[in-house]
Amino acid sequence: MDNFIIDRASIEHLPIVSELNQKLILDEQQYDDNTSLSWTYSSEGQAILSDRINKKLVFIAWQKYPELKPVGYISGSISEWQTLYRKRVATLENIFVDKAYRGNDIGTKLIEAFEIAVKEQNAISMRINCLYTNPACEFYQKKGYTKHAIQFIKNF
Repeated sequence: MDNFIIDRASIEHLPIVSELNQKLILDEQQYDDNTSLSWTYSSEGQAILSDRINKKLVFIAWQKYPELKPVGYISGSISEWQTLYRKRVATLENIFVDKAYRGNDIGTKLIEAFEIAVKEQNAISMRINCLYTNPACEFYQKKGYTKHAIQFIKNF
């Protein structure tokens, strides 16, 4: 991890976050054929990514040497669940590490940075949605996350 740094994204990083998000979408297509290839650069996609950056909920992993290069990112949100208990719950929406850089604890460091950020914003828990066919599920379990619910989807 010595050759990598994790840094909070600023709005000037929107093009970099967008590029990394597009790589994530291309990677996710193998697990979900409903993935929209045009979402990242749509007005909705850019507005959501900008919102997450402005709320200080996006981090970028940078390779330091031989040149400064973005190699991963994480983003998410915090919502107030409208329930009897009114909980602030964080959602990890996107995490991506370039395949060439996996195995360097970058994903772990991204999650740790995101967890610190959401705790600072008074979130009491964090959830992650992951398709059961995605090998990332095992990664999340190793990081202390437990299976909590089953989601049913019907495509039309």
